[in-house]
Amino acid sequence: MHRMKERFDVAVSRNLHDDRRIDVFIGMYAASYESLGVIHRHGGLAVLNFVNSHPTEHNRYLLDLAGLRSSHHELIPDWVAQRVEAELTVADLVLVPSRFVAQQLLDHGVSKEKIATIPYGVDLSAFHPATDMKHGMRQVECLYVGQISHRKGIVVLLQAARKLQNLPVKFRLIGPMVSPEVLADLPENVVYEGASHPGGVADVMRQADLLCCPSLEDAFPLVVLEAMATGLPVITSRHTGSCEILDTGHSGLIVPAGDAEALAESIRRLVESPELRRDLGRAARQKVQGAHSWKDYGKRVLDRIVARRQELGLG
Repeated sequence: MHRMKERFDVAVSRNLHDDRRIDVFIGMYAASYESLGVIHRHGGLAVLNFVNSHPTEHNRYLLDLAGLRSSHHELIPDWVAQRVEAELTVADLVLVPSRFVAQQLLDHGVSKEKIATIPYGVDLSAFHPATDMKHGMRQVECLYVGQISHRKGIVVLLQAARKLQNLPVKFRLIGPMVSPEVLADLPENVVYEGASHPGGVADVMRQADLLCCPSLEDAFPLVVLEAMATGLPVITSRHTGSCEILDTGHSGLIVPAGDAEALAESIRRLVESPELRRDLGRAARQKVQGAHSWKDYGKRVLDRIVARRQELGLG
């Protein structure tokens, strides 16, 4: 994957010809060094869309909280980390989705003037509450959607699930497989349903009672916003940028990353209280309706690009 991004960048950079003025170029993390350099040399605004954590912090969290060895495939190789550092150096503007990531970049020497912290948006027409109410006695469904990996906190989620086997709660895991070993010895109250669902993520969320996103590090998991828009109560960790959207105890619950006991207790609270699930879900929907559509996101990005061009005297 990393080599493919490098080849893609080289191919794009070769098509940025001198005879066609480009005012702004937006490149992706770990896939834009050559292209950003071309734009920068020809007087355009070089924008880096920094969608992940800083590589050093990504690796630190996985080594410390997941106990991975330095050779594990979820860790970012040194040569990729160096490429990302080079992108940060050449970029005129760095878009980050959360204060969680912005602080990492500041800690690694990126100037404050370069960083624009703009949370992502959600499609409010696709992600909306179910029209039919859930009735009667039934198992509570705790949903996880995302990569099946150490980084996403799957091991911690399964530890929490084992602590809750005496409760009427079922855990559904949906997402692409990254590290199969995390699903070893699944408890009876957990089912992995594969990488996708026929009805799509929005349909799955409308069937669920709560969403859990226990990542060990995560720049901004979109599933949190999607669940909020669907009216689901959300539990997420402090190491996710999305937690910055939540008012803990009002529109969601936030737990320490890697803490299975705290995660299990938060899930227990929601399983045992339909009223709390309802109240958190309603508040979550209201929160994202206010200012977190993709239209809102796009306007903020464009406004910051215009402002940065003016700051640098580019027009």
